[in-house]
Amino acid sequence: MKLHWLLPFALIATMISCEDDLDQIGSSIDSSVITISVDSTFSKKVKTQSISCENIPNRTLTQMIGSLNIPDFGSVKAGYLTQFIYLSSIDTIEWANIDSLVLSMGFKDSKFWGDSLAPMQLSVYKLNKKLETPLYSNLDPNNYYDQSNDFLNKTSYSASKLSIPDSLTTTGAKYIDTKLPQSFAKFLYDKFKEDPSAFTDIDRLPDIFPGLYIKNSYGIGSLINIEQSVISWYHHRTVKAYDGVTDSIIPYITHGFSVNNMVPTVNHIERTIAPKVENLIAQGKTIIQAPVGYNAQITIPTREIINTYLKTKETQGNIAMLNGITLSVPIVKPAKNDYGVIPPPYLLFIRKQGESTDQDGNKVEMDLNKFFTKRLLTDSKNYFYATYNSNTHSYDFGNIRDFFTTIMGNDAKYDQPETWFLNGSHPEYNEEILLVPINIETKTVINEYYQQVTVVSSISPYIAYPAQAEIDTENIKLKLIYSSIN
Repeated sequence: MKLHWLLPFALIATMISCEDDLDQIGSSIDSSVITISVDSTFSKKVKTQSISCENIPNRTLTQMIGSLNIPDFGSVKAGYLTQFIYLSSIDTIEWANIDSLVLSMGFKDSKFWGDSLAPMQLSVYKLNKKLETPLYSNLDPNNYYDQSNDFLNKTSYSASKLSIPDSLTTTGAKYIDTKLPQSFAKFLYDKFKEDPSAFTDIDRLPDIFPGLYIKNSYGIGSLINIEQSVISWYHHRTVKAYDGVTDSIIPYITHGFSVNNMVPTVNHIERTIAPKVENLIAQGKTIIQAPVGYNAQITIPTREIINTYLKTKETQGNIAMLNGITLSVPIVKPAKNDYGVIPPPYLLFIRKQGESTDQDGNKVEMDLNKFFTKRLLTDSKNYFYATYNSNTHSYDFGNIRDFFTTIMGNDAKYDQPETWFLNGSHPEYNEEILLVPINIETKTVINEYYQQVTVVSSISPYIAYPAQAEIDTENIKLKLIYSSIN
């Protein structure tokens, strides 16, 4: 038979909904009727190691540009390839009135790292074919452009406010502007005049304009997360003077193309790992690094956890129920540094391999890349996430009981769990879990009780400032909470 672990009482469910003070659970319950047990012995049996992450799937609106070398971390060099959507019509604008076509890359103060005065340079190339999906951070840009024939322009910049108009300094908004060649502007203008409908069709536009590659071409010292890339037409209109002598020139800007989540964008990320980090990993330390670098693998003693529960059920001769399994992963308190390197804000918990089922009972293959490319969300069953707590320096995944019950219900090894585990003939069987840095976006919705609640709307691989953490392997907390009725 298949084993079903059910929560027997609403009271118990309430008591274990939070991990706070689990060791005190049951103090107000008549122990002659119900016994609540908390077993923390599995904590010391959790094994960890760093797993190299050489590339990540890349469907994200965040576009990274720059190069940064950080002591005791390594280096990050990034550029991005992206397609565009069409924004505004230019059918009423005469070519003679178009002054220029400009690529503007917008970012915020909070999305910059490194030296704000570091001299940097980026180069812009047109793509010569559409981006193919899925896209990964280690793609070869040479497959999409020709350095000699597709060059458009280059721009020197720094992240300092010195190059920002006074009107924008109070908003935190900054822009890197690159003027595109007039010949390229004329090409797009003529193509639009030939067939405007091709520009408004998101599937046809890449056949005319496949996109751009923005490449870091000089400088080491700053890394920027671009949040908005827009191509705009700068044009003018001449107003005749009343006196017939002095005409007025009125400038206009029409935003022509933009990047959004309807079109593919990929960050091309080149990474090197600092020797100190490599040495720590060689010594057995478990390091997490992002973007691209290292994920953590933790091995959970699944067999022993289930065995403990089943033996309790057998030896006590009563009804035993598994009420909860909680997991907290602490990290070594990070040292202060001048580059803003801190632990990743979120970690995803996902089985390294295997099969499970989704909420509708369909089979789900555990695969990290598929999780991202299919834009899945956590379900408190197969996937969990934890937020970094800077006060406790830990990631608390809460109650992961349903993760174990899902394994028991779907894995053929557990069709006869009592026989499998208790007769001593079982092989070692543990679960390998990946802890992966992620970005999370949320939104506010109205639930069935007409209350506003915040829910996760998207999960993507971590693309942001350099992040690093060392797992405190000696203090991982894995607790088994179960009840028995006499």
